[in-house]
Amino acid sequence: MKRLMLSLLLFVFFLLSFTQVYAAIDVGGIRIDPSEKEYAKIKQLVFETREYPNNEKNLEYLEQALSLCKENVSKAEVYFLISEIKLYKPFKGEFKSYQDSLDLQTPMDCIDKAISLNENEAKYYGMKARIYRKENDFENAIVFYDKAIKLITEEATDVNINFYHNRARYIYNKAQFYCDKAECEIFIKKKKEALEDIENAIKCAGEFDFNYNYYLIKAVELKEELGVGVKNILKDLDAIIKDGNGIKKYWAYLRKGVILEEQKKYGQAIEAYKAALDLDENDSSIKEYKVKLGIHGQENSLQNRINSLENKLNKK
Repeated sequence: MKRLMLSLLLFVFFLLSFTQVYAAIDVGGIRIDPSEKEYAKIKQLVFETREYPNNEKNLEYLEQALSLCKENVSKAEVYFLISEIKLYKPFKGEFKSYQDSLDLQTPMDCIDKAISLNENEAKYYGMKARIYRKENDFENAIVFYDKAIKLITEEATDVNINFYHNRARYIYNKAQFYCDKAECEIFIKKKKEALEDIENAIKCAGEFDFNYNYYLIKAVELKEELGVGVKNILKDLDAIIKDGNGIKKYWAYLRKGVILEEQKKYGQAIEAYKAALDLDENDSSIKEYKVKLGIHGQENSLQNRINSLENKLNKK
């Protein structure tokens, strides 16, 4: 019995050790199969590439990584990275515009290879949709954003706000797919569908989603274009303030303040702006978020805005 227990303990220890050392790496959402013989080398090559995604050396790193990969999952991830870099890397030479300088066929070929190796990865379809957007083929882009969204069954959780190490998770999450899809729908004049998708982005966004404020702005713009009254827009913002987490409340208060200021309701705008500033006192995570995102220094300008509105009220 003792031998059996000892054997079980050794097995568990070995399993834990293996998991810690050879767990699939996650560098900005890029995962490499831990069964790869050259795992350590591939890991380093992918890390170098994900750290600086526009570096000229990256394609060389990825070609090396691809030659070392034996598993389909790993190969698919490398093809995805190559596709992403190729998409945003224009040819050298003289062109009339940046758009003309892009090689869109190469990234499309690479992402198609990734999908053929692993057809259940949402970010691959998101990348394919992005390529179609670059081609101004918004109808096809919408189709592939839908495929990406369907593959993410749970709502997006909070993203780590270390941008460089988590770039893929930041760009290829459910909320961002909804937003990108909405922007395609705006281009083809489907504003009702766009509003629905922007509202889905707001619902799916994690507490510390970089683009949450942008989602709110787009929602307000679309509602105004569709004839939704200011009262209803403010009601929606109040619902976010009531039910949302700290940083979501912060953005909602700011957006509310802007709308009230545009309505020349300066007293109410001041209240909204002050409420945004006061959130720091009760939630340290908001202050940490602002510092890491580089918006903490903007608090002085917000205070100046409040002072300016107070001066307007005093002059009346």
